[in-house]
This record gives sequence, structure tokens and C-alpha cells, in this order.
Amino acid sequence: MEKIFDKDFKNELFRCLKESGMKDKEANEIINKRYKEALKETVVERLNTVIKAIKEDNLEEIIPFIGDSPSGDGYGCDNRYISFEDVTDCEDIGDVIDALMEK
Repeated sequence: MEKIFDKDFKNELFRCLKESGMKDKEANEIINKRYKEALKETVVERLNTVIKAIKEDNLEEIIPFIGDSPSGDGYGCDNRYISFEDVTDCEDIGDVIDALMEK
């Protein structure tokens, strides 16, 4: 996992940028730009791995990337999804999209 996904690291980076004389807005823009670039790169890499495994019928390779989400009500079905939480600070594609759309 890249350091930029760690909240403590981002906070420390922000503090250092502020100490160097940057304004809050400028420091946040730099951090957010780097964060989004790293997030895109990491998610695309994960998805490309999944695509390749499916194309090559190597489905066992995907299993470590699968997350389980119980329905919670005792009646619905459990859901399975591609997880990104081992390589980013986002759990699923919805979290990734939300993070990328954030200003």
C-alpha cells in the first residue's frame, strides 16, 4: 500500500507543507492530486489483474481480491465484490468513485 493512502502520512505531509510556507489550499491540492493519481493507478492495476485472470481462466488468482458483504437482514443474499482495501484506503469500487469525485 502506498503511503499516500495512510491518513497519518497525509496529515504529516500536510503539516510539513504548511511549515514550508504553503497555504492550506495549495497543500491540500498537492496532496489530493497525488492521492487521486495513486488511487487510479492502483485500482486500474487491480482491475487489469482481474481481467487477465478471467481471460486466462485463472480464477483462483482473483480469490484473494474478493470481499464479502453480508446482507445483514437475514433474508437477502450475501454480496461478493472486488476489494481494494488491501492496497488502498477504499473498500470497493463505490468508495473509489466517491474518492475520485471528491474535490
